[in-house]
Amino acid sequence: MPSLIEIHLVASLLAAPAEPAPAEPAPEAEPPPSSAAVVEPASTDVEAEEVAVEADEADEADEFGEFAETEQPSFREPSLEPTPVPDPRAEREAKADAEPDEASRTWGVGASVDVTYAMSTNFPRNHVYRGMVPTPRLGEISPSVAAAWIDHMPTEQEPWRLELLVHAGAGVDALIEPEPVPGGDNGRYAGAEAFKHIGLANAGVRLRSGTTFEAGLLPAPMGLEAFWPNRNSHQTVSWTANGTPFYLMGAQVKQELPAGFEVFGWVVNGWQTMADLNSVPSYVAGLSWSPRDELSASAALYFGPDDVDISPEAWRVHGDANIAWNGKRLGLAAVWDAGRERLTTMPGSPVALWTGGGLFARGTVVSRKNVGLDLAARPEAWWDRDGRIYGVPQWLVSATGTASLHLFDHLTVRTEYRYDHSTAPEGFFYRRDAIADDADGLARHQHIVLLSLAGYFRHAFAVRRD
Repeated sequence: MPSLIEIHLVASLLAAPAEPAPAEPAPEAEPPPSSAAVVEPASTDVEAEEVAVEADEADEADEFGEFAETEQPSFREPSLEPTPVPDPRAEREAKADAEPDEASRTWGVGASVDVTYAMSTNFPRNHVYRGMVPTPRLGEISPSVAAAWIDHMPTEQEPWRLELLVHAGAGVDALIEPEPVPGGDNGRYAGAEAFKHIGLANAGVRLRSGTTFEAGLLPAPMGLEAFWPNRNSHQTVSWTANGTPFYLMGAQVKQELPAGFEVFGWVVNGWQTMADLNSVPSYVAGLSWSPRDELSASAALYFGPDDVDISPEAWRVHGDANIAWNGKRLGLAAVWDAGRERLTTMPGSPVALWTGGGLFARGTVVSRKNVGLDLAARPEAWWDRDGRIYGVPQWLVSATGTASLHLFDHLTVRTEYRYDHSTAPEGFFYRRDAIADDADGLARHQHIVLLSLAGYFRHAFAVRRD
């Protein structure tokens, strides 16, 4: 039995208050979040992402603010400059006062000058490259073609078009030489001398349906080469281009079709004539195909009277077909033409036939900001069975190689080699003192070495409407 002392000790222990447990440290107060990050709880994932983006932008703004406070060099790359978010109202007002954007610059002006020196191994005394139109001079520095133009291209907002080009030079004189003079020897104040400096002059409109109407002096829809040398890969053009029209005077209608097709029809004054040779028009019908920017193909048929006899049996019929791939680094093309015409004004009314074509290849060797180098080659042949096109029954066979150095988008320096061969027994090319078409001693072949310098520019602009 426990003693009274033990009972008293136990009672004392039970009556003593318990020791309090050590208190847990109070959590430190979190700093208030920045105003950019204070958001209401996002109800959707999209709102949560928007909140996170706003927080990131606020952090970037703080970084740029700290960056701007430090001393920096006077020049900094534009990409490092902070760009404030524009005020939509201020942006609209700025656009109203600013220059029109590139898409609205539907007007264009331009000019080009082409100077050529071509040396022939035949050294003709008259310095004439027989049969060649854009570059007809040999053995001298000659301004082949100088041109200036203004044009307006159709758009959805401005569906009409306008084109005016004036030019001069030895090539222009060769171009208009076959033009007839109304009244013949008794004609006055007419013919080529009255309008030879007008290279193009036309106007038209494009409808929403894809139909285009144009009228005036227009580029012919045949062949692949332009009359102005700086627009081609070679300085001289092929015999096919020389033997077919560079321009037509008249009117045309074009209709866009699905899959990149387009059908067109023309009513024209004649075979590359602005003056009247007879009172009956000629016609062109054709189909083109361009499923993508690099690829194009076209076929055209010309038919109509091109002599004083306007009866259908005397009509000239000429067909042209071409296809081209014009890539950034490589270009390939082919063209072939054929035609016939019954010469009813000659004894026996013979039928004249001609055909010919060529292959084109162009490769870009260098393509930099201010420098470009292209190499081009062109084999070709032309059969003029009765001499209707070039005046002599013959085959003309040629090969051409060209190197074009383009500088600063405004200058082209070219060097070119060309070999021409004629099967005419009496020869075709002028040589030394043999400078008449029927002279003795004409050459059957020639080598041409050519150097040319072309300067050009084009400026697009818009006409403001207040």
